[in-house]
Amino acid sequence: MSAVNESFFNRQSIHRNDGKKTQSIRIRHSIESSCTPLLIIDHGDEGFMVAVPNKVSLDTLANILYRLELAVALSDWDPPEGEGQVLDDLGLDPDQAVGSIRSEALEGVEPRFTGVVEIVFQIMVGAGPLLLGLAGLIWSGVHMFRNWTDLDLLNRCLIGAAGFGGVVIGFLYLLRVGQFICNVYVISRARAAMQRRSEPLFGATEDDLMAVELFNPEKWTKIGLPDDFGFLQIDRTKKMLKLEGSKTRWTMPFSALKPCRIEECITGGEGNPNAERRYFIVLSAGQEADDADWEYGFLYLRTEIGIDTYEKRYERSKLLFTQLADVLVS
Repeated sequence: MSAVNESFFNRQSIHRNDGKKTQSIRIRHSIESSCTPLLIIDHGDEGFMVAVPNKVSLDTLANILYRLELAVALSDWDPPEGEGQVLDDLGLDPDQAVGSIRSEALEGVEPRFTGVVEIVFQIMVGAGPLLLGLAGLIWSGVHMFRNWTDLDLLNRCLIGAAGFGGVVIGFLYLLRVGQFICNVYVISRARAAMQRRSEPLFGATEDDLMAVELFNPEKWTKIGLPDDFGFLQIDRTKKMLKLEGSKTRWTMPFSALKPCRIEECITGGEGNPNAERRYFIVLSAGQEADDADWEYGFLYLRTEIGIDTYEKRYERSKLLFTQLADVLVS
């Protein structure tokens, strides 16, 4: 008999179409790769089984059922604290936090890091080749439609291949090179803008500044722009975190940190194998003028050429998380 992992889910409010309640849901997954996981649904007097594809992870299935308010128990799995799955946690005690974050809004006070010129440049350099490829594809289609009878088979194939090839090349450029060029450009422009500010936290030439994007928890599983972008510094001498952002500026004592963790969030639908995985460094602290805690997810901005796989995103998060662990857990 093969070894199995089992998970039980109970919820009295789940019914079948005929009114019978679902008493429990059990996932039975053999550790033998040739066996298919089973979803066993029990209605008390009867039950049935549903096969689960091998590519669907138990963690993903547990997360989905947990968000449906089912009681979930699965070996080596912890319920997500926020929108995703916690991968690394420093285990800080929130009750031991001392101090709070001090923030300052900069909009209308200091120059922003990115303006209309920078946004247009990012669109043209990042997505320009793809847009040209799409325009070429449209032109190819229109040209062949108007001259179909005058074109032989070879010319039809060449024009069609050129149109599709332009789109493919533009898309690969965007994924492998375009994003890298845009990020490097924005970081350089942000450093220049910082030097024009009246009272910045940094001089813009420090080697230990980390370019990060900030997302509030509501955006962790949604496709959208970050709430802010800026430079984060771990000041070991003053024992605090500092951020000079495009919209905000803040300082936070190490002692004020509550949770500090890496959280994996699925953008575009959990269970979708093509969904984007994001790895946020989640920081939280009390606020001086608000009873609610300040909490944001940080993404280390990508500055390397190549396909940005989820393994690379996780490694970038680990770079910042490791530095925080070095100063917080000592």
